[in-house]
Amino acid sequence: MDAGQIADVERRLENWGRWARGEGGNASPNTCASAERLYVPPREDEQRLIASAAEPVNARDAVKVEAAVVRVKRQLDRKFLIEWYVYQTNPYEIARRHQIETDLLRANVLRLIGAVFYHLEHAPVVIPLAKARVIEYARNRYAKTSPPPG
Repeated sequence: MDAGQIADVERRLENWGRWARGEGGNASPNTCASAERLYVPPREDEQRLIASAAEPVNARDAVKVEAAVVRVKRQLDRKFLIEWYVYQTNPYEIARRHQIETDLLRANVLRLIGAVFYHLEHAPVVIPLAKARVIEYARNRYAKTSPPPG
């Protein structure tokens, strides 16, 4: 992956994070429960918030990125991506939760960007509904012929 591809996937992951938070047309989960829904509590990373509010959310691309994130193998890696891009948790808190040295946070983010890039490029050909039908058919077919366990 070159720097352009990394920047593109990171931009798409930030779009996915805004989509998952409900920004872009829907009320943000960070808004106050007042009738006006205008108050937003201050955030630690104001610059990132301003940049994310300036861009509209691309929901189609966010769904593709969501599918790629779901296909990342390790659950801890998926949690890391959610904490980093959706919740925008403090990096030191993420390092503490995942027992990663703070110096290695960016390396871990780049590794996960590579995993998401791979899954974006190698999208499955079989649609999930058809795949579920094939699995259900195989389960019913072999359930009758296989011997009982134990």
